[in-house]
This record gives sequence, C-alpha cells and structure tokens, in this order.
Amino acid sequence: MLQCNLLYRSQFKFGQMIMNQNRMFLLLAVLAAPSAFATQITIVGEQWYVNNQVTNPGSSAEGLLMNVRMVNATFEDREKPDFDAEANTDRFIAKIPEYAACGVNAFTLCLQGGMPGYEGAVNSAFAPDGELRSDYLQRVERVVRACDQHGVAVILGLYYQRQSKILRDEPAVRDGVINAVQWIVARGFENVVVEIANEYPHAGFAHHVIRDAAGQASLLKLAKQTAPSLLFTASGYGNGIIHPEVAAVCDFLTPHWNGVKVNDIPARVAALKHYHKPIVVNEDDKTDEQAVLAMQASIENGAAYGLMLKRQNQTCPFHFDGADDDTVFYAAHRIATSRAAVRSPAKDASDTSDYFPPSDVDGGWRVLKSEDEVRRIASLDLAKLDKAYEIAQQSTQNGGLLVVRHGWLAYERYFGNGHREATANLASCGKSFTSIAVGMLMTERPDLFPEGLDEAVFTPRHFPPEAFPLSDTRKAKIKLGQLLAFTAGIRGNNPCFVNGRETMIEPPGPDGWAAMVDAVALGREEARDRNSNTSTTTLWCEPGEGYSYASSSIHLASIMLRHVSGEELEDYLDERLASYGK
Repeated sequence: MLQCNLLYRSQFKFGQMIMNQNRMFLLLAVLAAPSAFATQITIVGEQWYVNNQVTNPGSSAEGLLMNVRMVNATFEDREKPDFDAEANTDRFIAKIPEYAACGVNAFTLCLQGGMPGYEGAVNSAFAPDGELRSDYLQRVERVVRACDQHGVAVILGLYYQRQSKILRDEPAVRDGVINAVQWIVARGFENVVVEIANEYPHAGFAHHVIRDAAGQASLLKLAKQTAPSLLFTASGYGNGIIHPEVAAVCDFLTPHWNGVKVNDIPARVAALKHYHKPIVVNEDDKTDEQAVLAMQASIENGAAYGLMLKRQNQTCPFHFDGADDDTVFYAAHRIATSRAAVRSPAKDASDTSDYFPPSDVDGGWRVLKSEDEVRRIASLDLAKLDKAYEIAQQSTQNGGLLVVRHGWLAYERYFGNGHREATANLASCGKSFTSIAVGMLMTERPDLFPEGLDEAVFTPRHFPPEAFPLSDTRKAKIKLGQLLAFTAGIRGNNPCFVNGRETMIEPPGPDGWAAMVDAVALGREEARDRNSNTSTTTLWCEPGEGYSYASSSIHLASIMLRHVSGEELEDYLDERLASYGK
C-alpha cells in the first residue's frame, strides 16, 4: 500500500489556493519552527514576565514563577560509568511539554545536582580550578533549549553542598561563578536565572565563602558585576529564612519550605515581603494533599511555589513521569495556573487580559453583537471591517472574514460556499502543519538536530532504509530548513527561481497526490502528472541555490518525522496539537 501524507486526506475546502498564498503559509510554518531563542524571562516590579507577558495571566498565580525542582535531570556519577547520563536527560526532556501543560513556569537545575539517594557520587560541571566541563554543559544546554522552546524558564543553580569539595579553594569558587555566568551570557540564554548556591547556609559546604552570609553576598555581587543582564539569587535553608545581607543583594528571594508547616507559611512570606522582591519558593518536599495546601498558602500570600519530589525526581533511579509524578498535586497546579472565568461585555476596551475560548460545545468564542460593542470593546470601526470584507471577496469564490480582538469575536461574515460549519479543503495550507510538526519534533529530539534547521538530514538516523542509496549524491548536503522552504533542489512546479529570476526545469517535479507517494518523493519512481513524466530522482540545482515549489520536498520532511517518531504525521499532530488539552 502506498504511504502518503495522511494529513491531506482530512482537510477542509475553502477555495483553491494560488501559488503565492501557498508560499505565504509555508513561510509562516517555517517561522513557527524553533527559533534560536524563544523565551525571555524578566521581572517587572515584583511580578514575573515571560516574553513581556505576565506569567499565568488571569489565574490565582498571576505574576508568580511556579516551579519544580529537577536538579538531577542532568545528573552524572563519574564513579559509576554504567549510569547513562544522556538517556536520563533525554527522559526528562521528553516530559517537559507535559509539565509545561500543567502550568510549570520554571525548573530548578544545578551544575552540581542534588542528593541522589546515596553518598559518594561525583556529579559536577566544575573542575577543581573552577573551569567548566563541556560534556556536562552540553546536557544542561539541551535542557535549557528544550525549556526555551516550551516557554519555560530555568533556575540554574551553581553549587550544591555535597559536591562543593570538588572546588579546591575559595579562588576556584569565585572563578566558577565567573565562568558559569559568562557561559550563560555567551550562549545567549534569556530564559535562565541563576541560583549561586542551594541552601547556602548548609554546614556541608566545604568553603566558608559559600555558607557565610557575607561570603554569599560577595559571590552574588561578583556574579552581578560579571553579568549585569542576568537575575541572581541564593536559596535559603529549609526553614524559609534568608539572611538580610544575602536578601538585600538578591534580585528575587528563594526560601525553602521543607521544614515549614503549612500554617506557618503566611508568616514566613510576610517576613520576606518587606524586601519588595519576588518570592520564589523553589524547594518543598511535601507531597499529595500537603503539597497542594502548601502551594495554595504560598500563592494566597504572594509567593510562587516550588515542588521537590525527592523520591520520584531526585533519588536514583530518577523518574520523570509528568503529571503522574504526583497526580493530586499536578491536578491542583493546573487549576491554580489556569485563567479565571470569562469576563462579560461590560468590560471596557482597556481590559486586554488574555482570553482562551471554550470549545464550541461549551459556547465557543464570546461575540460582540452590536456596532457600539465593536467600537467600545474591540476599538474597531465596523464600516472599515465591511470594506475589508469586500476586498476579501475579490480574492476567492468561497470564504469569509473573521476578526478577533481583545479576546472577542468582533466580526464574522462569509460569502460563496463559506459558512461557519463548512468542511472545505485547505489544500497546501497543510504544508504549514508539516513544518509545525517538524518544529515539535526538533524540540522533542534535540539530539537529532544539534544544528537546528541547518542539520543535514539525509542520513540513516533521519530517514528509513528505502531512502538509501541516495538517488542523487548531492542530497547528502540537504539541510532540514531547505526541505521546509523549498530550496533543497527537489524538483517541483515551474517556474523555479534563482536569485529572484524565473527559470524552467525539465522534467518538473510531481504535484498533488503523486508528490506524496514515498517512492516518488524519494526519487525511486517517476510519476505521470498532467500528461507528462515528472521525477525527483535528481536535483535540479545544488541545495540552497534555487527555489522550486515542490510538494515532494515537504513530504520528505513528513517521511523523516514518521521514521523518527514512529507515528504518521496525522497521528503525531492529533496527539500533540489537535487534541491538546482534551
């Protein structure tokens, strides 16, 4: 049975798309793939913002940095070479989307990990002189980038008491701080904030400069001088207390609740409030209902909450099971970080809080029903929207115009066969979903795409055996981004373009269903299309040297996705996108 891109079987007809429209949708899809840096974390007043938007808008946790301690997600033990550190990190990365879906805004990582449940582990990104170890940093970077693509921040700790003895002296400790923050800045991470030491007063720290309040304050000042653009803290002990000398230097405060009873949380938060800095609890070992109560008490008093599931996430063997880590807690966490109830039309247009509509079964988009409401709430001119609708009618026989502003459906009109319940064919708009799916795959499997969109993908790691030997040896140079942008040299429709100039190729490539037959796209078979032979057996130009609108090019990306994920594109998208939140 021929394997085709199944997405095209179930698409909607909404008028025939012209080539320029196809290119526009593909461009949008390519832009939807992972960019270099997607997430920026900042503090405004005492609230946290991600990409200039307050965290958890409309929820009880608005402006708070809700987090989970995952310090052993990048764990290694140089005394146990049989422990697969890379596989451990892979398992965590695979679950980041699920944690994020539960409302997790940040993970705490640490360059020296945490207690793995046994003594004697050697787990440190630092060498004795304070230099950084590249293999350890590569794992940390993989996690940071995966978090970045899911809008999640990282609280990156530097020192942990059991591993601090690896640093040979206090100058090495200071050099370690400098090297670590310089590495963060050099990598360009904007979703990383820094915790100099985990529970800095702990007697287990080998160096006085870390455990002494004045010494810790000096390390914080050193870090700030080295990297003024970053945000810094040092977490207090499990009693929720932070020494004033340290608190004064921190950009945000990170008390721990391990030894704090739920009833005592309001007083602990109140004691820290006078510093007028965000309060981010980033360690509490309570579980189930007790963790929920501690979270609620923290939020009600203006502090973000951070869970630490010691036995599940931090004790070897480490388990990262998403919401199944603690189903009671994560169910409550999802609710606490979810948007509040829908507002009524009585709100004025200045209220621009984010809004997410319920499903159509539950009422769908909230609608503005009068010209006055459209003007007052959406700040739109209905007469001008009518003119835009007239222009839309000139672009195709069947369609419509819908305008959403400030979370309200402000305009909805259709023409031809277009209507709200239409089941029409989006044609090549489906190519954009292929690109989006590939972006998701890049996030899930960063090990396969270390060069991002510049990754050369015609390899046995990315494509099935039937792709080899390559029908044209030049395919080995094709980069992923070129497949998605139709610049890989794969034969497509005429005309093609080189440096903006039109050119004709012979034979052209297949189009429509024929382009989505695996054997045809891979160049193993020719296809009869429009009464002429078409082929992708050979490239029409060197990869990256020309543009050809080639449906086989985007189908090759879906073949790669199927091989890597083990799922058809349709199923892959249904699970991660179409059914998201159900």
